[in-house]
Amino acid sequence: MKEGVRNQIRKPLKCLFHPSEQGKTIKMSDHISFKLDHVGYEATWSLPADFPRQARRVFDQILEKILFQELREKRQLVYSIRTNYQDFQDVYEYTVNGQIDPKAASYIGELVNGCISVAASRLDMFQRVLTSCRQKCLMSDLSGRDLVAEIADDLACGQQIITLQEVLEGLNRVKFEQMAEMACFLCPERQYTFMVCP
Repeated sequence: MKEGVRNQIRKPLKCLFHPSEQGKTIKMSDHISFKLDHVGYEATWSLPADFPRQARRVFDQILEKILFQELREKRQLVYSIRTNYQDFQDVYEYTVNGQIDPKAASYIGELVNGCISVAASRLDMFQRVLTSCRQKCLMSDLSGRDLVAEIADDLACGQQIITLQEVLEGLNRVKFEQMAEMACFLCPERQYTFMVCP
């Protein structure tokens, strides 16, 4: 059997620019006649595509838990709140989005930025999430359909198939310091916010 060789992947952008504008708000009552009972919120940042994938995954899970605890359970300001990221060849697009109470529209950005800062400082949560990710990797039992979906996602995002062994190795390289690095990329100066108000 011939051993495979990885193709060289194009290098990502090293310099990410701040957005030329910081946000946009649309007032739906100017365009439609029925009244909305929530505000659509989406904050977006660009991340370098060479930021370690598994470190981003761990941070993402920590931040999503903190956002849910702080904004949904504690303050009851959101109907839903979640994080998402989209891979492009040379950059990641990272978003925090949800449906929020109209009363919180003026300060939701500050609360989200506060949650991002907390996510970078929670060593206890970092350790729990990292352990959980490793265990999921070791206990993975994919169906044929799941395996095909994972392969398609790997090819679409990274232009190569990533084995479970490589995922586990990536998780073993994740360091707590990378959470602070990730939070720096998600600073307010690099943020673009889109809101749809009633």
